[in-house]
Amino acid sequence: MGLRQSNFKYGLFIFGGYSSATDTCLDDLWLLQPNTKSNETIVVDNQDQKSFYKDRDSAYIMGYNIHLFAFNISKHTRGRGPVARYAHQSCVISKGKYLVISGGRNNGLYKTMGNIAFNDINLLNTQTFEWETIVMYGQIPMSRWNHCLVPVDDDRLLIFGGLNMSTYMHSSNLWVFELGEYAVENFLAKANQNYTDLQAKVKQLQQAA
Repeated sequence: MGLRQSNFKYGLFIFGGYSSATDTCLDDLWLLQPNTKSNETIVVDNQDQKSFYKDRDSAYIMGYNIHLFAFNISKHTRGRGPVARYAHQSCVISKGKYLVISGGRNNGLYKTMGNIAFNDINLLNTQTFEWETIVMYGQIPMSRWNHCLVPVDDDRLLIFGGLNMSTYMHSSNLWVFELGEYAVENFLAKANQNYTDLQAKVKQLQQAA
C-alpha cells in the first residue's frame, strides 16, 4: 500500500517505548488505523465464550474482532523529534491538531547526562507532520516519568505526579502549561506587572522605615 499524508488524518498514535529484545528505548512513531472493510461486529454467546476464543488468531476485545493497519510514519515527519524514551505521557490538544509528548526516561543517558529523566514537551503538528520545538518560560518542573498529562482546553496542559531518580513528585505540586500564540506575551506581561508591584512594595517599606 502506498503511503500519502492524506492517509494519516485519523487513528491512534504510538511514540517510543522500550524494547526488551534489544534493551533499548525507541523513538519511532506509529499510526494505527481501523481496517473498516474487514472489521465486523461479533456477538459473543456468554455461555460459549471459551470455545469462541479458542484457536482465534486475531485480537478480540469484548466480542469485537479488531483489524488494524499499522504504519511506521517516522520517516514521514519533519523537524527534530523527541529523544528515544519510555514511561512518557502523551495527549492531543487543539482539537487533535497537536500530539504532545511529555517527560519519560532513557537509561542510556545516565553516562553522559547524569540523569535518565526528561522534563521537556514536544509537539507534533498532525496536519503538517512536523515536530515543533517548545521553549519553556517561568518555573520549570522537575524531570519525571510515569506522571499524568491532561489537556485542559485547546492550549493548556496539566502535569501531575510521577517520579525521577531522586524522589516521587509531591502530591501538592500541579503544573500548568499555557501554549499558543500569546502564551509568551501573556507570561512577560504578568512578569512585568509582578516586578512593578514588587518595586512598589519595596518603596513603601523604605518610606515606612
